[in-house]
Amino acid sequence: MRYALILILNLLILCIWYRYRRKKGKNLPWFAGWILPSDIFVFFGLLIVGIFGIVMFFSNSFPMSQKRTEKEMTEIKTSIKKYKKDTKDFPDSIEELIGKNPLRKDWSEDYWGTPYRLSNKGDQSIELTSAGSDRQFGTKDDLKITIIG
Repeated sequence: MRYALILILNLLILCIWYRYRRKKGKNLPWFAGWILPSDIFVFFGLLIVGIFGIVMFFSNSFPMSQKRTEKEMTEIKTSIKKYKKDTKDFPDSIEELIGKNPLRKDWSEDYWGTPYRLSNKGDQSIELTSAGSDRQFGTKDDLKITIIG
């Protein structure tokens, strides 16, 4: 709606400017007045936002990757607790947890493309680990959830 109002305002300014120039007897090229400064600002604003969005989407350090991974890990945690309740034991791997469920197919890797790790911490707990944005386990950016059964 705003862009439509800006476009109407630009056309109004264009008409006034064009009539003013014609009254003074100036010969104008066919494209005169089609591009006003506000159009240039709108174009470059959209261009900058678009480029920023594309760079952030394809960047591995996209801030939403961590939030998405944390959310997925919470879902996996819930599923592990249910698995433990049903079988009285923790799964040996993520693949065992996924089974043949097509909705869980994406659980094999985090949003950076690194497989999750399950580590038994005794009979009563298990740890789910994501390598984080650097894709290396054992660094400070690792995401960990301890699941107590």
